[in-house]
Amino acid sequence: MTYILSLLRTSWYIKIAQIYYATQLHEENLSSSIVSYSNALIPIPNLSEQKTYQINLNLPEEILFGNLRKSNRSQIKQAAAKSFTHIIQTDPTNQDLLLFQKFYNHFAKNKHTHRCNAFHLKTLQLLRDQHALVLTKILGEKEETLCYRIYLTDRIRALTLYSASHYRRNNAPDIKRLYSLASRYLLWKNILWFKKNGHAIYDLGSLTTDENIRQFKMGFGGEIVKAYSGYVPKNRMGKFILWIRKVKMNSRWKHQ
Repeated sequence: MTYILSLLRTSWYIKIAQIYYATQLHEENLSSSIVSYSNALIPIPNLSEQKTYQINLNLPEEILFGNLRKSNRSQIKQAAAKSFTHIIQTDPTNQDLLLFQKFYNHFAKNKHTHRCNAFHLKTLQLLRDQHALVLTKILGEKEETLCYRIYLTDRIRALTLYSASHYRRNNAPDIKRLYSLASRYLLWKNILWFKKNGHAIYDLGSLTTDENIRQFKMGFGGEIVKAYSGYVPKNRMGKFILWIRKVKMNSRWKHQ
């Protein structure tokens, strides 16, 4: 079996193998009941096809910048004149990750989206321990955090796992503009950092049905690529757990 990154987790006494960038079905015995695939590179039975948005980092910097939407180029130029500090952490501490979790969960509450819970935080720590996590942020002139982006990296691809900004918490136009500049500046600076450090692909993640998010991602000049994610049961217990998960998710959708 060839894969890029893998984790073995236990949740509610159920062992789950997490596989990133799989190139074939994972058949090895990891004593897990469930195999969770994220961004598999080929179709695998039981996985859902998704569209992700990727930027080719092998292109020259001037081409990458020229491929950005005109409004993004303008905002990045404006941001470069601000007193922003670009922070890259390739080995964030547990405290760094806790601070991110707190920031992100405020963002998620305002956006009405899923929060970064203890299970997700542990995943970030495990990826960090495999040297497969990069935490980035922009600080304002008072050294306050304006926005975050966290990536999974296999040193070829940089996949966006989380992005967060407190854009929605302030209705003042000048403050909202500041957050907008910081978010685009962080993304652009990260593109350049991953390019400089030998990565070939910058992956902004799935193109969701949220048109605002979709348009934001597509404003950075990449291309749509197919990827495959989902769960594969390895035994009866795995099948049972995934059946329960399906029932719960269907019930949740019916009550929305």
